[in-house]
Amino acid sequence: EHMNTLEAKIRRLTQPVNGQFPRPWMTDMVNPEEARVFIVGQNQATGFPPALVGGHKVYIDALFNRNGRSCRQLYDAIRGPEGPSPTRKNIDALREALAHVGVHDVLETNVICYSTPMSSDLAHQAHQGGKEAGRAIFLAILEIIRPVALIAHGAGANKELARLLCTHLPSPPSRQADGVIRSRVDAQLGGVAYAPMIFAIPSLAPPKWNSWRGWAQTHLAEVCSEVRK
Repeated sequence: EHMNTLEAKIRRLTQPVNGQFPRPWMTDMVNPEEARVFIVGQNQATGFPPALVGGHKVYIDALFNRNGRSCRQLYDAIRGPEGPSPTRKNIDALREALAHVGVHDVLETNVICYSTPMSSDLAHQAHQGGKEAGRAIFLAILEIIRPVALIAHGAGANKELARLLCTHLPSPPSRQADGVIRSRVDAQLGGVAYAPMIFAIPSLAPPKWNSWRGWAQTHLAEVCSEVRK
């Protein structure tokens, strides 16, 4: 029943907006509702135009990694010869670090599940309504899945999460010596208590990424072992 709720919601919330299918997540899980860890960014760069995806039914199959389709296959097909974005490569590396400590039930998402080349583009006329549509998707999946841990990368995602959960969240670390920054949240979500652990890390997206890439590997390994606990 639970799965049907998630899928029914996702079907409804991923109808095209401004010429793109909103992107709720990237995962290799067949049952995304069983995810226990979310990796959360602000919003993603690569848009999914319906003409390139091949229809909504195909899209839903890819999101749920079934009928021979997958999230990653779809992403790679749309990126084409350009290959994965720099941010995607960094998220892949974080996923590998999590897998290395035995954490596999991971969903990659964004506080705004709607694509623009840069987060600042969300304000443009061409993307009107995109932010609201994207926020509604994130709220829906958070309410249904309720992961025990969220790794929020970047100040934008951090701010948006704090707003959504009506709580204060510490800022991401600005240097290696700051160590792992996390905070247990006491929130209400859909009228039900929700107390996840939120890990704040600097952005995995350039240009911010470039300023901490030197200590990223060590830091992310520490974060992953804390997430595993």
